Amino acid sequence: MATSPLTDFGFSTQPLPETPAHRIVELVRLQKFAQRITSTLDIEELVPRIVDEVAASLGCVEINLFLRDPEQTEFVLAGVRGCTVHGKGHRIRLGAGMVGHVASTREMHYAPDVTRDPYYLACEQDTRSEVAIPLQREGDLVGVFTASHCELDAFCPDQLRLLQGLCDHIAVAVHNARRFGDERDQREQDERRLLHFYSSAASAARRPCASPPTGRPGRAASFHAYTSKCAQGISAGTK
Repeated sequence: MATSPLTDFGFSTQPLPETPAHRIVELVRLQKFAQRITSTLDIEELVPRIVDEVAASLGCVEINLFLRDPEQTEFVLAGVRGCTVHGKGHRIRLGAGMVGHVASTREMHYAPDVTRDPYYLACEQDTRSEVAIPLQREGDLVGVFTASHCELDAFCPDQLRLLQGLCDHIAVAVHNARRFGDERDQREQDERRLLHFYSSAASAARRPCASPPTGRPGRAASFHAYTSKCAQGISAGTK
């Protein structure tokens, strides 16, 4: 079994008695982890924080965080620690390896001995056991988390259960960060469109024009009415 030291997560290599006190301690660990990872909505800061904290706590050979590509049925390696074979941006298709298998079944898969596991794809030579856990939020598959260890059957049932709890928080944090990033990008795009519109409107308003025929609104008045109507439409679209 693994001999990782106790950390903020309080992982222990020995099975703990299933008591109300033990469950309370476990919930406190999850709460602390959730507070740390939800303190940022920047996906570029969030993902490294997740892999670094879990890797340090478990003493793992490798930690990977794959996020689902919404445009394709693939999963992109967004966060990695300890892997010398694949870097960020590496893709795995649905059904390929442990990651693809877990993405298909949406259930945790644990390989206590990777040499005997039909889904394991060889990576680090020191890896002896590995677990892959789906990241789900309200039925939506966000990604897949994997942890590898250099010892056989390194993850006891308590650790696996706690990791599943951590992954529930990870899924929510990633979902929120992605949504925040999408909304921020949309706001910036709308602001650029509005700035371009007003810039074009100001240039057009400065152009000289002939006096309008009697009974018809002047060019400036018509243009003002048109720009006001367009601006109202853009503002409504950004709400």
